[in-house]
Amino acid sequence: MHAYRGVGVSLYSSAVFAFAPEIALAFHRAFTENDDLTAGRLLGGFYL
Repeated sequence: MHAYRGVGVSLYSSAVFAFAPEIALAFHRAFTENDDLTAGRLLGGFYL
């Protein structure tokens, strides 16, 4: 997550959009707003 932000990537594509769009949108919002706490919680609680 930090590595992508470090090279200027602000977008991502996720299969999660197909079945849990609210989670994918929450993660994208956290990522773009530099909300590492929320992004980390979503990564640990759902994505991993």
